[in-house]
Amino acid sequence: MRDIPVGNGSLLLNFDDKYQIRDVYFPHVGQENHSEGFPFRFGVWVDGEFSWVFEDGWSRSLKYLPQTLVTDVILTNDALGIKIDCNDTVAGDENIYLRRVSVTDLKGTPRRVRVFLHHDFRIYENKIGDTAFFDPDTHALVHYKKHRYFLIDTEPPFDAFATGRKAFRNSEGTWRDAEDGDLAGGPITEGSVDSTIAVHFELVASGSHEFYYWIVAATSHAAVVELNAHVHLRTPEKYFRETENHWHAWVNKNSLPDGLPPEIVEFYKRSLLILKTQIDHGGAIIAANDSDVSERATDNYSYQWMRDGSFVANALDLAGYPEITRSYFHFCAKVMHEKGYFLQKYNPDGTLGSSWHPRWDNYRKVEMVPIQEDETALVLWALWKNFEKYRDIELIRSCITNSSCRVPTSWRTFGTQQQNCRNRVGIYGRIAVEFTRLLVQPSWRACEPGQTWQGFLPTTKKQMAMNRPLLRSWGRWRNTSTANRLAGSYVHCNRTVTTRLRQIRRLMHRFLEFSISTVST
Repeated sequence: MRDIPVGNGSLLLNFDDKYQIRDVYFPHVGQENHSEGFPFRFGVWVDGEFSWVFEDGWSRSLKYLPQTLVTDVILTNDALGIKIDCNDTVAGDENIYLRRVSVTDLKGTPRRVRVFLHHDFRIYENKIGDTAFFDPDTHALVHYKKHRYFLIDTEPPFDAFATGRKAFRNSEGTWRDAEDGDLAGGPITEGSVDSTIAVHFELVASGSHEFYYWIVAATSHAAVVELNAHVHLRTPEKYFRETENHWHAWVNKNSLPDGLPPEIVEFYKRSLLILKTQIDHGGAIIAANDSDVSERATDNYSYQWMRDGSFVANALDLAGYPEITRSYFHFCAKVMHEKGYFLQKYNPDGTLGSSWHPRWDNYRKVEMVPIQEDETALVLWALWKNFEKYRDIELIRSCITNSSCRVPTSWRTFGTQQQNCRNRVGIYGRIAVEFTRLLVQPSWRACEPGQTWQGFLPTTKKQMAMNRPLLRSWGRWRNTSTANRLAGSYVHCNRTVTTRLRQIRRLMHRFLEFSISTVST
């Protein structure tokens, strides 16, 4: 289970219910989890006593500041007499995770306090070949491997640090070194490594102390150093203020009906903000980013399923966020199979995801199509709903232009003798794309709300003449025996798929028969 995610479409961090960072995704939401679900521990030493916040004895409240993606976390330990208030966020336009920490004395006496922050990076999703080192030029810790760099810093500067081996022979990690209140140093370690930093300060009786902590992510050492300089120059507080204002404006940009109960309004806005954290900057809408499922399933849900994505895209369209769904539909156009359908699921970067759908029937020795039946149709449905609401013809046109589906120039090229399920799905996927082409041609007038397909028919003789060849070529093809066999055959295809294809066939015939009769007259 994951709580209070914070992200910006490129950098996503998830916490567990004990307020430990568990997932660090970069540079895609849901792809390359650089912690593999292992915890980044957070602990405190007070007057000789030490405790990690995941241990018993702590009460925890993990929430967000209202209408933002800035967390509002309260951690209290009565035995230690300490309360810690934290806020977490990720900068809107830069890959910077920030935390504001405020520690308060509850005993009414002066206190000596050391706060420890631990990092268990497993870069590129494995612990082999990582490096952690102290960078004297920036007074920061850096973890890196190949093209992934993570720089850790605080303001005021941290007072102690350690890098070391973890999960190797008898080495548990530098977090164990922290439990006596002191860190042994260690300026660089390679292999399976972790790191810990400590911030030391004194509290006056009933007083508080505040500091900032952050992690920046980039693809080179020079880039993380530059981002770190930005944080120091602009100050962490300004990043917090700007990020909080950004999310507050984003979630309130559209009006809601009057009279809704406040708890419903808050739940609606929180849902929008959580949805936003699960959407990649490249357009993929990820099903779920929860790495602990991989412990029992050897895989996870950090994939783009077209079914899930289409339902979310439609909800976002209804909520008034078409800029998000435009990216989603462009992503769909990019990954569509050349035969006109979508495969089971995709990685956030558009590469093909893992699958349990076979391409070969080992019993009947025939080829199969590795698809989920509901996914291709739902993308078209969501795109149509988007068009109904926003009339964004350029979106439709750009999706067709950028689609990897190879739509034939003539309807007559559909006259193939192959009768297996793959070709039937491909043909009807192509027909659906070709329908969309018809709808966005300048010769077709827009449909008013409430009108049917007839609203898209040509309205002048000239427009009819422009579209007559295409419609007539469809009419010639649909009357061939090949077309009927393709639409009705059960060869190499189960009954459910064939039934759905027949339903699609009937709908297309109804529309095109009406169109042909209109053009002919």
